[in-house]
Amino acid sequence: MHIQSARFVVYASDVSASYHFYTDVLGLQVVDRVIGGTVLAAGAIEIELLQERRDAEIGLDRRTGLLIFVDDADAAYTELLAQDAVMLTEVATGVDGARSFYVADPDGLPIGIVAEAPAELPPAEWLYEDQ
Repeated sequence: MHIQSARFVVYASDVSASYHFYTDVLGLQVVDRVIGGTVLAAGAIEIELLQERRDAEIGLDRRTGLLIFVDDADAAYTELLAQDAVMLTEVATGVDGARSFYVADPDGLPIGIVAEAPAELPPAEWLYEDQ
């Protein structure tokens, strides 16, 4: 499994209030938009701020998590499964074309393994205006 980068995830109970806290109070910069949230830069670290979805998605029972970006999510899934990792979901394709799944660390923290969508995909309607 070749890791490209990683991102810390915050699942907010009120994503709008959290957005204003992280940008206006802490001064983090918006670097990207994702479905249901925003990616912020905190120096070399990225924080993905998302609306809390504990009731809607398996494995997302915490307020924080980690995303690890890889070249090939399917190959990473097979590799982790062979190592007896605790899989929270199977590999799935999101509406943005990214392939991803969740695995649990030993304490149950959900870790998203994501292979981003091919660059040739056109921009999607879910990219939204500034908050």
